[in-house]
Amino acid sequence: MVLIVRSVATSFLTYQGKILILKRSAKVGSYQGAWAGVSGYVEENEQPLDTALKEVEEETGLKIGKEALLKIGEPLPAYDKEKDVLWLVHPFLFKASTNRIRLDWEHETYAWIRPNEIKRFKTVPRLADALERVKPSKCKLNKRLLSRLKEIKDDLTHGSSWLAAKAATIIQEASDSFKKGEVDDYISFLKFYAKELAGTRPSMLAIENTVAFLLGRVIEEYNRTPDLEVLKETLRREVKEWLRAKDEAFRRCVENTVNLFKDGSRVLTHSFSSTVLEALKKASSQNRLEVYVTESRPLCEGRVMAKMLVKSGCKVTIITDASIGHFAKEVDLAITGADAISADGSIINKMGTYLLALAAHRVNIPFYVAAETLKISVRTLFAKPTLEERTPTQIHKGSKNLMVRNIYFDITPPDLVTNIVCERGLINPSKVYDYAVEALRASYFP
Repeated sequence: MVLIVRSVATSFLTYQGKILILKRSAKVGSYQGAWAGVSGYVEENEQPLDTALKEVEEETGLKIGKEALLKIGEPLPAYDKEKDVLWLVHPFLFKASTNRIRLDWEHETYAWIRPNEIKRFKTVPRLADALERVKPSKCKLNKRLLSRLKEIKDDLTHGSSWLAAKAATIIQEASDSFKKGEVDDYISFLKFYAKELAGTRPSMLAIENTVAFLLGRVIEEYNRTPDLEVLKETLRREVKEWLRAKDEAFRRCVENTVNLFKDGSRVLTHSFSSTVLEALKKASSQNRLEVYVTESRPLCEGRVMAKMLVKSGCKVTIITDASIGHFAKEVDLAITGADAISADGSIINKMGTYLLALAAHRVNIPFYVAAETLKISVRTLFAKPTLEERTPTQIHKGSKNLMVRNIYFDITPPDLVTNIVCERGLINPSKVYDYAVEALRASYFP
């Protein structure tokens, strides 16, 4: 399956507190009769802002320049299930010098409205959310909800799967905390908090996957039954089911990973992975294993992994990260977990994973990645992954004028990955794209 992704620039003009929306004519190729902003396809090698300025002049007769630009919004992925198209909407807000415009053939009429009136109109997919990107509503979060965001942002101990589960419980907590307001206010609040939650750890995309999936279930119910208590109960039920399915996926992923190890296997691993840990513990109860674990600096998660493996009866050797190449020659296979898996099959994991994969390739041993499909990132279908960078003091303190970089994650290309081991068995990295598209169709990005 190949997902159609189309980039569009959508501009909102504002004049005396109102914004301009236009009703699409019967002559356009899609969404005839729906209300929209000033929109146009972003052509190849064209910048979205250039498209926006061009379309404003063509569709309204107003010649404006970059000096009229008030805000550029974060791109919004808007999936249309009926057309099976992902629209990547680039929102812009411009100040208009007049409310008098000249329509072209693409529209039959227009209206200047208050931003909160947009929900009364039948619009192109997610126009209100695109407007939110450039003219956000003000949602106030209590100290408890703010602290929950900080807990995930500052957690450098747990992996993405654990944090995704925590995010699921947090968004339910946020939902239950909503006490005053109508159902539309609840949806706006939930979208706002979901976006904040999804953005806490940009490299751990399982968090965003989880939030987008759960929000998708609420939006589906909202379109059927816009009742506040029904929506809250829907989210409670979906969180409970998601947690159950996640635990089952983890169990099956561990079982499938155990099958990689034979009696006498020598294994090299990097960083801390709960999946790899449980698989090695279980395998060591059945076979003799010899495991080499890197320290995984700067926080040395590998040392924790090594201590836990020793308690389970594994023969364990801790090595420095820099000696990966040397010890790769001494083992039968290499394996790590993953903080995220890109749609192209590349692996986002603790810095040093790429080096391990290179070393494995050089000495001709397999390199496996153990991770549930939860970690296959939907966002990477339309955007490049972000690699988190942390405080330099974890590496070096002092030394004036010395630059220190502490990037936490690296990207391992798919051609270095033998197979991904998940709850469904072994997946070739080339097949990951299909799983990402499948997940997209069930997601709603805030």
